[in-house]
Amino acid sequence: MPSSIEFKKRSKTVHWNYDKESIMPKLKTHRGLAKRVKKTANGKFKRHHAYASHILAKKSRKRKRNLRNSAIVKPCDAKIFALMLHG
Repeated sequence: MPSSIEFKKRSKTVHWNYDKESIMPKLKTHRGLAKRVKKTANGKFKRHHAYASHILAKKSRKRKRNLRNSAIVKPCDAKIFALMLHG
């Protein structure tokens, strides 16, 4: 007859004996980033420019026009974005 400590260890191993490949990882997508960034077909991240929402009177027409276009995230930031979005 095993002691009570050994019995508890055995029951835990039997209880938690599962296939590790079938368990989903507990990773959550960063929802704030997911709303601001889209992934392109080539795997890059597309973002919008900042400084385009208000105080537009002092900005030149050319500057405002260029701020309307989307931009590609730089590779150093893309690694962080990929971790935050798990993709």
